[in-house]
Amino acid sequence: GVAKMLETEGYSVSSLHGEMAFKNRRKEFASFKGASKTGAPAKEIMVCTNLASRGLDFDDVGHVVMYDFPYTLADYIHRVGRTARAGRAGRVTVLFRKKNLPV
Repeated sequence: GVAKMLETEGYSVSSLHGEMAFKNRRKEFASFKGASKTGAPAKEIMVCTNLASRGLDFDDVGHVVMYDFPYTLADYIHRVGRTARAGRAGRVTVLFRKKNLPV
C-alpha cells in the first residue's frame, strides 16, 4: 500500500488503521509522536484511515494529505483538523478525480 511505497522511497512511516490490534495502534501512534521505547526517532509520516481523524491528538502535524475525498463536510473538517493547531500554520492536500468535482 501507500506506507510500503513511502518506505521504499526512504521515508520512516507509521501506519494506523482499524484492522490493527489496539496495542499495535498504540505503538504506531507513539512512534509518530516520538515516544519510542527503543529510543528511535519519531516517524516522519503517518498513513492512516479515518480512524485517526477523530479523537487522536497530534501536537505538530504540518501537512495532511488525503488519498481519497471525504464523503461529508464533517469528515473533511475532522481530517484537516489534525493540522494547523494552536496557532501554527498547516497545509492540506486532497487527491481527487473528476468524479469528485460535483462535491
